[in-house]
Amino acid sequence: MLKINSEGQEIWRKIWPDDELKAFGALDLISTDDNGYLLFCLTDPAPYATLIKTDSEGNEEWRKKYADYTGGQGWIHQTEDGGYFMASAYAVTKLDSECEVEWNAAAPFGFEKYFNNGMVSGINHDMKKIDGGAVFTGYGAED
Repeated sequence: MLKINSEGQEIWRKIWPDDELKAFGALDLISTDDNGYLLFCLTDPAPYATLIKTDSEGNEEWRKKYADYTGGQGWIHQTEDGGYFMASAYAVTKLDSECEVEWNAAAPFGFEKYFNNGMVSGINHDMKKIDGGAVFTGYGAED
């Protein structure tokens, strides 16, 4: 992680030690209510989706892995209830304020996600926060 000022000068840089949960492939980063950061990234070994919570100086506070192969894509944003939406190429997961899973919309095989009126299969291309929720894009069929 690298924090810079408006002139592009480095404020601080964090590199985590090589451990069994080696982080690589940063997908998304958001600031948190406590002025820290939440990094959505890939890790080895599987499962690959990982969140790393840091303080305002980039010092790791905790790290959590989720049963989601990201496909190299990922987005996260805070929800109105203090939790988070985490989306990858294959899954949508609703997390509570402690980043514990409330629900997810990923099937165990084929990665098909069922929503109210249809099915999204394959890759999500983006997630955008809107009032009261999120909009996800992808491809699929109505039935």
